[in-house]
Amino acid sequence: MGICYVTIGDWSEDGHNQWSVFSYESNLSIAEQRAGWEKTEERSGLRLSNKGGGRGPSAICQEYQSNAITPFHIEMLRRYVNGDSFHVCDCGPGGMYPTEERLAKFALDFIAVSAPDFRYSNLQEVKGLRSSYHNEKCNIFDKWFKNAQGSILNGWWLPESGSKFNTGFGYGLYGSRSYGRSPPDGRTPTEPTAKLVCYTKDMGIAWNWRLIGDMPYELELPRLITHSLDSCVYWKSLKEISPHFVGQVVVLYNRVFFENYRDFIQAMEFFRDEAVVRISDRILRERY
Repeated sequence: MGICYVTIGDWSEDGHNQWSVFSYESNLSIAEQRAGWEKTEERSGLRLSNKGGGRGPSAICQEYQSNAITPFHIEMLRRYVNGDSFHVCDCGPGGMYPTEERLAKFALDFIAVSAPDFRYSNLQEVKGLRSSYHNEKCNIFDKWFKNAQGSILNGWWLPESGSKFNTGFGYGLYGSRSYGRSPPDGRTPTEPTAKLVCYTKDMGIAWNWRLIGDMPYELELPRLITHSLDSCVYWKSLKEISPHFVGQVVVLYNRVFFENYRDFIQAMEFFRDEAVVRISDRILRERY
């Protein structure tokens, strides 16, 4: 087992400048861990890193104040897990609002989705790095960085990692109003409320379809003006009833996708005769 390091937050300090580094013992090399990370992103369609942009439903805690690991993220990863190595930080189907340490654990579990032999232990924050980073009289960071060469999973402009691994995890954790607070419905801080997501063209249609492909319920609404404006108009309409949603609801142009049957019925009643209803073949087989 060797000592490795994973970086959470804005290590490049071109945004909110908040970050943390966590050490852990690993049975795989950094190269093997990165291969697992890349393979999980490729298979699931999710983005743990910000190398593909921080926006969109496939990005995990990347955009500013986007600090929820959603039920959708959890479900997509569960579909690709090999063996019993993926524990999703022991969170339930409601997802979670992770702390820095919880997201560090999630990042390592993310690797394990495609690297079932991966084992890690003793995850803990490396203290004193950020406070000494800009302090010329204190060499804590410099000493750590020199000794950690070849053992850092992500970030810090490492020459051997290439640009695709010089990326951050969890930029959105910091500065969020939800961070460390309980959701309004009384659930614990690690269980986010459902999130209504609005899609527009710039988020990438390929990523969208990877994520909504298995959502069982759909409403198709009348076309309005353009695809992008349709998304925004229907998103604003649905926000009126979104506090009552219990699952993920996705707006893609003039189509709305639901993972929860009750949310689907509620929206169908809201739009009344305007909507064309679709239910997946899988659900129909299970129900009928």
